[in-house]
Amino acid sequence: MIRSAWRSRGWPRPAPGGRRSARYRRGAGMMAVAPGDEGIMKRISAILLSLGILSGAGAAHSERTFVAVLDGVQNIRPCPEVTATGSAIFVLNNAETELTFHIEYSGLSSAEVDAHIHNAGARDEGPVVFCLPDGEPKDGVWMVTPTDVQKLVTKQLYVNIHTVNCNAGELRGNILEQTVPVRATTWGAVKALFSVR
Repeated sequence: MIRSAWRSRGWPRPAPGGRRSARYRRGAGMMAVAPGDEGIMKRISAILLSLGILSGAGAAHSERTFVAVLDGVQNIRPCPEVTATGSAIFVLNNAETELTFHIEYSGLSSAEVDAHIHNAGARDEGPVVFCLPDGEPKDGVWMVTPTDVQKLVTKQLYVNIHTVNCNAGELRGNILEQTVPVRATTWGAVKALFSVR
């Protein structure tokens, strides 16, 4: 059973709040957020810094980090009165064969029924390409193919949390690359957070 160290280390979790007015700009792999989303991005950055993923100096390592802000604004078929929020972090290993993920959220309007990674751009809906584990937070490793990696780096993947009230998806987060310098020890630092009981 995969065990997360995020919770045990007491790192902040997304707090339930009002519906966020997130707006996303397409750019060269960068995520831009509206003022209401700055808190989530600060939490993502804090986790990355705690893991030693972010580095203030030095050349980028070949491992790549991706993030997603989860909310109801990004849904193509809106779910009424979504107040849930969340965040997701993904690290692609050097060989581009494993994508380690940590996803957390709170404030769902009803019970979760499914959670997936889908294939589509920010303005579309697409098929399921990976089934996420039950429960919250979600931690694990996706054994990706070259086709999966191509979809990842071209911003064609998104996280979707489905609930009883919003079967088409209550929370959605488009996965975008975090283009910051990365320490050479990133992969070891992330893998150290997981152990098998």
